[in-house]
Amino acid sequence: MDGGKEGTKELTPRERLLKTLAHEEPDRIPVKCIFHRGLYYKLKRHFGVSTNAEVRRRLGIYENIDAHKYGYISVSRGPHRCWRPTPKLLDFYSKLYPPDSDPDYTSPVTSETYLEYVWYEEWGIERSLGVSQGNNPRSYFFTRHPLADTPLDEFEFPDNNLDRFDVAKTIIKDYKDNYVILGLIWGPFWAHLWQLRGMFQLIRDFYTNPQFITKLLDRELRFSLEHARILMELGADGVLLDDDWGTENGTWLNPTLWRKYVKPRFLEFVSSIRKRGGIVFFHTDGNVNALLPDIVESGVDVLNPVQPECMDPVEVRRLYGDKISLMTGIGVQRTLPYGTVQEVKNETINAIKLLAPGGGFGYGTAHEAREECPVANIIALCETMQKYGRYPIART
Repeated sequence: MDGGKEGTKELTPRERLLKTLAHEEPDRIPVKCIFHRGLYYKLKRHFGVSTNAEVRRRLGIYENIDAHKYGYISVSRGPHRCWRPTPKLLDFYSKLYPPDSDPDYTSPVTSETYLEYVWYEEWGIERSLGVSQGNNPRSYFFTRHPLADTPLDEFEFPDNNLDRFDVAKTIIKDYKDNYVILGLIWGPFWAHLWQLRGMFQLIRDFYTNPQFITKLLDRELRFSLEHARILMELGADGVLLDDDWGTENGTWLNPTLWRKYVKPRFLEFVSSIRKRGGIVFFHTDGNVNALLPDIVESGVDVLNPVQPECMDPVEVRRLYGDKISLMTGIGVQRTLPYGTVQEVKNETINAIKLLAPGGGFGYGTAHEAREECPVANIIALCETMQKYGRYPIART
């Protein structure tokens, strides 16, 4: 397999991704590698460096704040300017990310803290620390779902006041020349619903309480459309819709019920972004094969991650590759943590050979790689992408 021609003009991450989404072949495959902070610590010790950015440079995953994400940067609504995390929340994060999991880590007040606050605590969703399983330091469970005991008509959604978008506005201004900017919209059609209501109660509602489901979905849709509108008016290129619809065995919700209640609102959301000339990058973990025709019908530009443990990216590409781009990656539950270096190389080369020709493809880690992944496997993935990920891709 040929690694591509030398001397091809180096594109900016923005140019590379836009060319890819147009189903054209850029200079090289966009790469997305997400590492948990525990894995970053292992990699920093291995390379003898002190920052995550230096790790990415050593691995050849480009530079800058979020360049490990295929060439896009996501921005979102944050807390009000005057908001400060409570001592209770700071204590939660200091225990969730204990210093011994990364001695270079200094403060629980991070961009992730702010982002999770506007996903959870601000809405009255409460979490508590759980017992870690294996090497997973991020373990918590939900202890309160506000709509389990508060009538929907009495429940107030947070606001979308413009001061919440100060950080997003700055990032768009500073980085749009070189990166695609996507507004992050969290879980309006499933994930956020069950966190507000409770998983089992929400599923029962779809069968027994259609009036409640209709009102809740409509309110989430209006809130998310307003959120997306503001971000796009500030200059975002589109949205990243993050909403996990599947388990590894199938969809959480019966597809018939999904088509009755969720699909019309999903189509409306995607259509509103496309009418503004925006990109729609759709993330859902799990096996969503049953909904693929509907997802493609909606007009989304990107499907991610096409989870390799339970979906076949090659078959998805065969069926829908002319209509949608696939941003996928090596499995983080199987090959990357437990495979050999040669297995990592083989899986990566095979994906490049079968999926990359013609563009519309990005690769890296299918999701966040955690600290159980051997350093040698991470290096093998990145070196293989550098060696074989330049266009033109050999087809043999």
